[in-house]
Amino acid sequence: MKDSTKKYLKVSLTLAGICAVSALAIGGVNLLTSDTIKANEKAEVDKGLRNIYPDATFSDTVEVKDEKNADIVSYWIATENEEERGYIFKASGSNSYGGLTILIGISGEATAAKLGTIYLVSSEQTRTDFIDKYIAPYNSGNDKETAIDSVKCGATYAATLIQTMAKEAKSVYETTKGAK
Repeated sequence: MKDSTKKYLKVSLTLAGICAVSALAIGGVNLLTSDTIKANEKAEVDKGLRNIYPDATFSDTVEVKDEKNADIVSYWIATENEEERGYIFKASGSNSYGGLTILIGISGEATAAKLGTIYLVSSEQTRTDFIDKYIAPYNSGNDKETAIDSVKCGATYAATLIQTMAKEAKSVYETTKGAK
């Protein structure tokens, strides 16, 4: 074997070994922390549910499998004093800047659904501070239908993703409420 071939083979095997060790390390860390990550996400979702409807009781999680509204993962029905207050939808989506998970409160009749509070559960977006600047004015405004269409922040792609998820949640709400 030529010296240059031996050199390339040695470098290749060394890099393959480094990759294998790194992959095992990442897999091990993921295995050790996955339960903690799931518990933290559940706690954040519970916090979000209470943020949207502070005094409500929530139904069991209803999973959503809807190809047309693919970002909608699940929803809960919020009741207070045995009266329905509204639904909270969990939506997860991603774009070229990372993933995003939000909770969206919706209430009203199926034919007149009203968007409510949006709660940011998690963000892998590069500029989460801009996302907060988009959600905060939306949550404090009265005309949420207009506000959701008004992208005025530095995270335009994230805001557009939030708009899409909110519209999908509204569509699933209207379909679900109309079916009852």
